[in-house]
Amino acid sequence: MDNQQQHDFSGNIQKALNSTDKVDANKVLQEAFDTTKAKRKPVVGGLLWASLVTFAAFMLVFIIAQLMNMDTEAESFNLVFAAVQVIIWTPLLAGIQFIALRNVISAPAVAGQVFDYLKQPWSLIATALIAALITQLPMFFGIPMVFAMLWAIFFQITFVLNLMLVAGAKVSPLNGAYYSFLLISKRFFGIFIIHLALFLLAMLSLIPAIIGMALHGAGTGNAFLVAIFAGVSVYLMIIWVMPTFYHAIAICYRDILGINKHSSTAIPDAESTSDSDEFTA
Repeated sequence: MDNQQQHDFSGNIQKALNSTDKVDANKVLQEAFDTTKAKRKPVVGGLLWASLVTFAAFMLVFIIAQLMNMDTEAESFNLVFAAVQVIIWTPLLAGIQFIALRNVISAPAVAGQVFDYLKQPWSLIATALIAALITQLPMFFGIPMVFAMLWAIFFQITFVLNLMLVAGAKVSPLNGAYYSFLLISKRFFGIFIIHLALFLLAMLSLIPAIIGMALHGAGTGNAFLVAIFAGVSVYLMIIWVMPTFYHAIAICYRDILGINKHSSTAIPDAESTSDSDEFTA
């Protein structure tokens, strides 16, 4: 199987940090949509595999909790569920992101590459925890909800490249968050427009499901009709919206870091090519 060791995904972080180039949201969205039309199968397959594995993990935890007579409404059980989500989903998400990156650099991509980062997940898990802690920081201080939501949205966007930097550029988890913040905040408007456009597209894709539920609630639609409408929404989300989103993020990573198409140079074993000004804990 083609894996991350066969391609150089590190790029040049220092050059990207010094660059003043902006992100052309229209160009990125157009290329992402075109890539989804032509090469969506590996990403869709990766999404389905990741969803199946994560769901199976959740079910296993729930069954074990039932056998141990745990209170599934308790806060401790919710923390266990959250931990499973971080531990299982995070490396699978990195796999999906790099399938999308392979698509946009014209490298071989298959759905099974979603499991590439399950072998060494700990740095990715640490990266996700750092991002989650910073994103949810206002909640620990009782800051008003509106400000907390704006804070969360800002940092969710600025951390969008953190997993790719840790897995691809081989930086530390702390540096993954730090570099992602610097790289995206310099180009925030374009990245924000990409997120906003795809969020609106996601909302539009939910309209069939909303119509189905409304018909059912009004007594004019049966369960089969609701299932059809819901299926249309799921199809639009899984087949079009989510692959387009991951391709858009991959294009941003490729362009910002300067990843070349058809790249096949081996990645250095340990260090990133950009350690000279590395921020460390």
